[in-house]
Amino acid sequence: MKRLAPIVVAFCAAAFVPAVVNAHGGEAGILVFPAEAPIGATVTVFGEDLAPDTTLELYVLTAVGEVLIGEPMTDEVGHFSFEWTLPAD
Repeated sequence: MKRLAPIVVAFCAAAFVPAVVNAHGGEAGILVFPAEAPIGATVTVFGEDLAPDTTLELYVLTAVGEVLIGEPMTDEVGHFSFEWTLPAD
């Protein structure tokens, strides 16, 4: 049986503005689904109510440090969706 690997995703954006007024009126947030997944599974990272039209950096935190997994761009209302497959290593 494969062990479940916990996923921790951090984000940072060069031009992130925490006090963005947005169309949805919500708070900025990041959601990873599923929160735990076996090796080889695909996880989806969702972001909402972030700075619009901004490139983000997504990292996974591992035992050896941070690994950049992608640079999605938010849409005009500050949302994004990004899929990533957990590698065997």
